[in-house]
Amino acid sequence: MSLFLASLGFGMVTAAVLAIAAVGFTMQFAVTDVLNLAYGAVMIASAFVAYALNQAGVNVWIAMLAAAAAGAAGSASSACRPSWAAPTCRSQ
Repeated sequence: MSLFLASLGFGMVTAAVLAIAAVGFTMQFAVTDVLNLAYGAVMIASAFVAYALNQAGVNVWIAMLAAAAAGAAGSASSACRPSWAAPTCRSQ
C-alpha cells in the first residue's frame, strides 16, 4: 500500500510540473504569437538553481524563492529580441 501511495504522490508531482510547463507555453504563445522554446530552458535553469542551493545547505523554501527569482529574471531577459531580429524590446 505504501508503494502505491508513493507512486501516486510521484505521479501527482510530475503531472503538476508538466501542467505548469504547458500553461507557461500557452500563455507565452497567446501573448506574443511566437512559440518561445526558450521557456523550457528557463525552467531547467530555475530548477538547477533550486537544486544547487538545496545541496549547498540552504533551506528548501529559500531555494525555491531564489529559483523563482531566477526564472523571473530569465523570462524578463528573454523579452528583448536578439539584435539580428529587431533592435527593440517587445514591451514597446
